[in-house]
Amino acid sequence: MSQSSKSQEILVLYYSPGGTTAEMANIIARGVEEIDGMQARVRTVPAVSSATEQSASSIPDSGPLYASTDDLIDRLMAEITLDGSDAATEQQMDTVLR
Repeated sequence: MSQSSKSQEILVLYYSPGGTTAEMANIIARGVEEIDGMQARVRTVPAVSSATEQSASSIPDSGPLYASTDDLIDRLMAEITLDGSDAATEQQMDTVLR
């Protein structure tokens, strides 16, 4: 499959305690998806808090999921692939990052 026929993905990552930035992120995502062959993955990040991971939910009460390490690694690996790195380099990077 040629690169031009592959779907490209854009990670729209945001933090929005009041909701305004979330609205903007969703508008950006809709714009991305209007372009042929493009998809948006909308993710948010948890609020900075004194709550520990054991007492705070790993899934937000509403809206998109929190960005995971895998979301960020997937984007990095996609960039490596787009840059034309060879499969061995990709495999080494994947092993190191995961």
